[in-house]
Parts: sequence; C-alpha cells; structure tokens
Amino acid sequence: RDGLGRVAAIVRSMKEFAHPDRKEMAQADLNQAIKSTLVIASNEYKYVAEVETDLGDLPLVNCYAGEINQVVLNLIVNAAHAIGDVVKETQAKGKIRVATRVLDDQVEIAISDTGKGIPVEVRAKIFDPFFTTKEVGKGTGLGLSMVYGMARQSGGDARIESGPGSGTTVRLLFRKADVEVAEAAGRKEEVAAPPAPAKPLSILVIDDDPDVREFIVEELEEQGYRVQGAADGNQGLAEIERAMPDLVIVDFIMPGMSGAEIARAIRERRPEQPILFVSGYSETEAVKRTAPDAPLLAKPFRTEALHRAVRGAMADKG
Repeated sequence: RDGLGRVAAIVRSMKEFAHPDRKEMAQADLNQAIKSTLVIASNEYKYVAEVETDLGDLPLVNCYAGEINQVVLNLIVNAAHAIGDVVKETQAKGKIRVATRVLDDQVEIAISDTGKGIPVEVRAKIFDPFFTTKEVGKGTGLGLSMVYGMARQSGGDARIESGPGSGTTVRLLFRKADVEVAEAAGRKEEVAAPPAPAKPLSILVIDDDPDVREFIVEELEEQGYRVQGAADGNQGLAEIERAMPDLVIVDFIMPGMSGAEIARAIRERRPEQPILFVSGYSETEAVKRTAPDAPLLAKPFRTEALHRAVRGAMADKG
C-alpha cells in the first residue's frame, strides 16, 4: 500500500510539472512548485547529491506561473552538475539546499550547492545569454539567463553568491500576490483537452522507472491512444512479438539492454518502426551521438511536449 501511495504521489508531481496552469502573469505556490520539481528531477541529482529543504510558510506570489517549474529545474540541474564536477570518481555526495522565506513584501527562493563555485572574474557575466562555464558542447548558456529573465519579468530579481571552493547560492525574489487577485486566480479556468487521434493508434512505452512509465501511459491513454508498458528491453521485445505497435517510446539509459540496443533489435525485425527516445538532460548528447536522426524527448517534460513528440514521431501513421 505504501508503494502504491508513493507511485501515486510521484505521478501527481509529474502531472503538476507537466501541466503548468498559465503562461501569463499569475499567482503561484512556490513551495508546491519546488516539491513537484524535486520529485521529477531526482534522476538528475540522486547519484551526486543529497537534497535538504527548508520551506517556509509562504503566501502566493506574482510570477509567470507556467515557467516557475522550469526555472527551479534549471537551478537544480546546474547545482547537480556543479557538485558532480567535484565528487566524480569518488563515493562522496554533495548537498543541494533549497529554502524559501518571506522578506517584507517579497518571497525568496534560495538554492545552494556545494560545488566548486564560480570564479570572481566571470560572476558578473553569469546571467548573460549564451554565457556558460561548461565545456564546449555541454551547455547552451541559456539556463541562467532564462532564470534571470523570468524573475525580472515577474517584477522580482535574481542574485548569485559564489566563490572558488565555496559553492554557489542563487536567490530569486518574487512579489507577494495581491489578496483579491490571488483569490480570483484560485478559480481555475477549464481548458479543453487536445483532440484524440482520428483512430486509436497503439504505443509501447519501455522504461525501467515505473513512475515515469505510468505517467506516460496515463497521459497518452487520456488522449485516446492504446498504450502498453514494459519495464525492460526483454519485456518490450516480447510485447512487440505479440502485437506490433504504431510507435515505441524507449528510455535511453536502462539497466540490462540500453535504449540504443533495444532500438537496434526492433529495427532488425522492422526497419521502418517509428521509435521515440526519452532521456534525461544529461544524456541528450549521448543520444544524439548514438542516433542523430532519432526523435528525442528530454526528461522532465511537459504534457504538450510529450504530445508534440508523439505526433511528430508518428507523422506518417495518419
């Protein structure tokens, strides 16, 4: 029963991340956004860092509510990468600390890491578009500039504290929401679901993570697809022997057979089989090297990105 409750909680967190309420200025619950994002981003940090949270009692804030999860995700991924550079080739783990508090008429999110820190000479450029401290090919430089842009557009601010060997803390400030406006925002509008496919196309989802697999299966079934799940490559290939699906969605990194090996085995049997790879942010370059022409969906993703990727991968299926 506890296991089923855990799965339900994780799938709920995934849905909260995948279904942002609004793309315009609105009111948001920052603590809930943080909790949901930490759950679905766990694969990005769990091998290199422990996460500590200190979430204060917060009012709603004014911000671009549809972007806040992505902003928190960018900062968590950056923190995990910074710690990974320090603890690689060791058994040690660093720490990511996420804290929220009220400061007068503003609310602050502070995300700290125990990475190697940012040199003084580059700190002033850290929020500039296309500036990155990562190796060539491993960063676009858009993550922190997007964080800064969203905070400023929301009437808030973003600040960074860091130094060589002392880790990094990014502080985001948002304005408290006006009480009357916040209450009005609580009455959510009904949004029409995307139209179901003209005919019930079949999809096989191969992913060793039961939470991710269940989330994808549920989302696609709600859109009218016939969906089967498989926990590994052998199970997936057995499903394909029983009934050839219109699309196979496969996680790139799995124990046993990797996504690339599963795709190769599928294509040996059916060269024209549409395949959609799913990967974590840190695996994207590896997927592109292995299968440069294959459709790719980066985790974590929002619902519209999942539907768009599925439609694109099955464009010739009608």
